[in-house]
Amino acid sequence: MDISRYRDLFVSEAREHLTALGSLSVRCEKGETGSSIINELFRHAHSLKGMAATMQLDPIAILAHALEDLLDKVRSGSLTITRSAADLMLAAIDTLEQLVTRVADGEGLPDTEALANRIRSYTPAATDGEPAVVRSAVVPSALAAADAPRFRSSSDTSTTRIKTSLLDRLVTISGELLTVRHSLENRATCNDTAGMAQPLKELSSLLRQLQNEVFQARMQPFGAIAERYPRMVRDLARKSGKEISFSMSGDSIELDRGVLEQMIEPLMHLLRNAVDHGLEPPAERITAGKTASGNLQLAVSRQADQILLEIRDDGRGMDPARIRSKAVSQGLLTKQLADALTLQETLLLICTPGFSTASGISDISGRGVGMDVVQSAIQTIGGTLTIDSLPGSGTTITLRLPVSVAIIHALMVRCGELQLAVPVSAVTSTCEIRHHEILQRGRELYLLRDGAEIPLRNLPRFFRQKETLPDNSLLPVLLTESNKQPVGLLVDRLLGQQEVFVRPLHHPLADLRGISGSCLLGSGQIVFIVDPNACTGPVIAQ
Repeated sequence: MDISRYRDLFVSEAREHLTALGSLSVRCEKGETGSSIINELFRHAHSLKGMAATMQLDPIAILAHALEDLLDKVRSGSLTITRSAADLMLAAIDTLEQLVTRVADGEGLPDTEALANRIRSYTPAATDGEPAVVRSAVVPSALAAADAPRFRSSSDTSTTRIKTSLLDRLVTISGELLTVRHSLENRATCNDTAGMAQPLKELSSLLRQLQNEVFQARMQPFGAIAERYPRMVRDLARKSGKEISFSMSGDSIELDRGVLEQMIEPLMHLLRNAVDHGLEPPAERITAGKTASGNLQLAVSRQADQILLEIRDDGRGMDPARIRSKAVSQGLLTKQLADALTLQETLLLICTPGFSTASGISDISGRGVGMDVVQSAIQTIGGTLTIDSLPGSGTTITLRLPVSVAIIHALMVRCGELQLAVPVSAVTSTCEIRHHEILQRGRELYLLRDGAEIPLRNLPRFFRQKETLPDNSLLPVLLTESNKQPVGLLVDRLLGQQEVFVRPLHHPLADLRGISGSCLLGSGQIVFIVDPNACTGPVIAQ
């Protein structure tokens, strides 16, 4: 029997089992050894063994069977999961992940009998209380997970499980659409234009239902990607010699699969930075009057049509003065400009490409890359990033993301000869002002509103369009936020709201600053979608 056609399904399901095994093993190491967790660990190992045996992948089946035997001892009470036992389990899981990757790449599998025998013959050592490093020699060193844990990103062969009831609804709606199509064809043949109104109304309703059902098919809980993070934080803490208590909440909240996939790498960067830069070593924390163990949280919540991801730590926080000094010394801006920055603007400097306050390069971070990648990824899907930090008390980084990136509500605006779409989720309000309501200070201009000076950005000028409004005209302004600070975007004209299907841009259009995507209107016109957070060019001038 040819089983190669089932390879992609095996890889997808095997990775789900391994991610769960890694997460549960870390929980066990922390002392969560209840029967429900042990039974779940056993079920994942047993399922993986059975799948691998069916696929005739003996090296994977042998190692999974050995892991299953170890867990059976724990389940029966003859063995307790200590640190060395957890290290051995995680080494087996790392090796299994590498083997599954080789299956995905169509490569051969090395023998795993040696590591399997080591797992079967494991007995608690006298040094169980001490940190232990367990490496597997099964896979070539280039793939050694013990040296550098791997966290995969999605691939073109990834799969999504869909409820049968949802598929049934999709089939039903498709059948009703077929009926409406026949009705429209009959009306068109009879030239009964008046009679087409009702079928068109039904068609619109059915398409809306179909759209909602398809969106539901793409929704996945945050936990689908979150199970890898406890293991990653655990390994980084061990490597850096820090004690960290990591917790997650809201992992049942659902997001569009496209949003989730875009968040895997950014969240890894943020958690790495929190471990390396944010949280202090135990001795330093005790000196500062804190507990030896640092707290790191990843919280997910939903507000209307947005998802909030918060990464919070109670570490050393960020020093604004040091950030300004580093920015000046690295030639990113002058001292005069640095001194004029607000606190929020100063904190956002860490998202500048190449910026880093690290005194040296570590294996975890400190190379001046990471935060700019995070901000770019967030902006690409129409999200925002804000930073709150207090020296000595910790840092909170908040990511605001759309629930879905496929269809959005957009505010259509005119900028010179361009018609542009601005995501409604990024607009807090709109207003109309006159030229005399603008305060000019040097080259910068501000709108005085409720006693506050709000910076203004000119979208027509940003997109190199001619200014067409006379001085006595009302100027439409879109109010948005950048790191919790209000910013006004000046446009030539407001055209109204519309629901649009977002199409991604490719090179070279993807490199255009201030543009996150495109959409096609019913008239056939192509309209670019504006990324308000990236429109940070020169402020308007008179």
